[in-house]
Amino acid sequence: MAARVEAVIVAASALADMGRFDQALGLLRRIRTRADVAGPEAIRAWYVTGTVLERAGRTRDAAREFRKILRHDPAAYDVAERLAQLS
Repeated sequence: MAARVEAVIVAASALADMGRFDQALGLLRRIRTRADVAGPEAIRAWYVTGTVLERAGRTRDAAREFRKILRHDPAAYDVAERLAQLS
């Protein structure tokens, strides 16, 4: 599972780097997560999704992804800082 999630994240990040945000988000949506359960793969997927959404100008949606992370692991990455910048 972890290798599959990482492969999707890498591919989605490459698409986002080319400005193909909708395609990147489509790939990231294939990663099945639940807001009430957050393992390392889910947190990483939410973080990358939030980053892609932010880059696409969808700051409200990005904040929603970062808040999911914050609920489960406030120390994950720089999520608190990123969320503060979006607010």
